[in-house]
Amino acid sequence: MSDEAAEQEAIDGIKFAHGEFRRVLGNVTPDQWTAPTPSDEWDVRALMNHVIQGNRWVERNVIAEGADFPTDDFVGDGDPIEVFDASMDDLWAAIEAATAEQRLNDWYVGTRTSEFMIHGWDLAKATGQDTNLAPELNESLLAAFRVGFEGYDRAKDGSYKDEVPVPATAPAADRFAGFLGNHV
Repeated sequence: MSDEAAEQEAIDGIKFAHGEFRRVLGNVTPDQWTAPTPSDEWDVRALMNHVIQGNRWVERNVIAEGADFPTDDFVGDGDPIEVFDASMDDLWAAIEAATAEQRLNDWYVGTRTSEFMIHGWDLAKATGQDTNLAPELNESLLAAFRVGFEGYDRAKDGSYKDEVPVPATAPAADRFAGFLGNHV
């Protein structure tokens, strides 16, 4: 695959994943922002702040690599959906500029694709929505993560919990979530 084709595939992936995530986000009701998520440390509002932090991190690294992951409370007292949408507007602008200048690192774009899928699952689970998101994309992500995690020490890194067994007949999004340590 050419660099240009890989770049376009990454952009198509993030656009699709963003659409799926945004659809779930649009169904969150005001009383659900304090609901617990499958992640022990976050409620729905904190999960959204983490997703926005990720958007800002990728935006900054698409502009100039080397940015640290932000720890800011981007949501604060604001509307999480409006803050998310603003972060996406800035991320899209950074991706478009980097693409036009032929300097887009599609690895960063790919991280948002997988993050939108796993955190879309978290958000759907926390708010009682259908977790069967983007079956083909989640199947592809699960396969890629299985290969990428070969020899990876989850306990040492701490970013991911141990895999939780999920039936092979479960939807791909549930199996991907279980692979990343979420109880389905």
